[in-house]
Amino acid sequence: MKSRTPRLLAALLVGGLALGVASPALAQTVSTDEADSAASRVDVADVKTRCIQAIDTRLESLSEAQARLDASSFVNEDHLRELTGIIDSTESGLTGLRSEIDAATDRAEIRRLCLLIGPEYRVYLVVIPQVHLTAATDRINAAGEKVEELEERFYDAVEKAREAGIDVSEAVNLAEEAMAQFDAASDGVDGVADSVLAVTPHSYDEGPGAATLDSARESVRTSHGQLKSGWEIGKAAVQSLKDAIAGA
Repeated sequence: MKSRTPRLLAALLVGGLALGVASPALAQTVSTDEADSAASRVDVADVKTRCIQAIDTRLESLSEAQARLDASSFVNEDHLRELTGIIDSTESGLTGLRSEIDAATDRAEIRRLCLLIGPEYRVYLVVIPQVHLTAATDRINAAGEKVEELEERFYDAVEKAREAGIDVSEAVNLAEEAMAQFDAASDGVDGVADSVLAVTPHSYDEGPGAATLDSARESVRTSHGQLKSGWEIGKAAVQSLKDAIAGA
């Protein structure tokens, strides 16, 4: 009977293992593998979610930019058509990329796709600045056209005052100074919109695109300052004319 004890104990131990009484080392190995797999799934889902959110944010910004363009009364038709084409193309590309990311399951592939969001489309570095800068140049040009109408009315009043023997030389001098500012503002943005609209994500990263946009910003700032100065001087010219007529 005693000779059977070791074999009985061995059988019980083997049976215990077969029934799932795992050693601490084996239990630890299973737990680590499961944790790694779960972490991988969470990581993939998190990366995918963040990338899709980044695309959705850009799509929303593009939609808002298009809405502002559609509501604008001064962006000319050619520029509106070209900007709309750029926005549509960018939206289409991002929407397609979003679908690819959503369908991807491999972490490396998701990462590769996510890294295309910025360099391929440059929504905030190229497209949105194109909208703002082009609209700004068109606003300056539209102001110049409005000035031409006001100039005609101003000089009609000047001629009538002169016929009445009123000295309007101060008003005329101020008006000429104002017009010089308006002309400089228009000249400063001449061709700027065309150069801005020619920028692409590729030329921004590897060509003169970034410098082109920087130059356009400086031109718009300078022209805007000249336009503002012209309006102030122009108002002074009108007031001078009114004072001259009232004092006659």
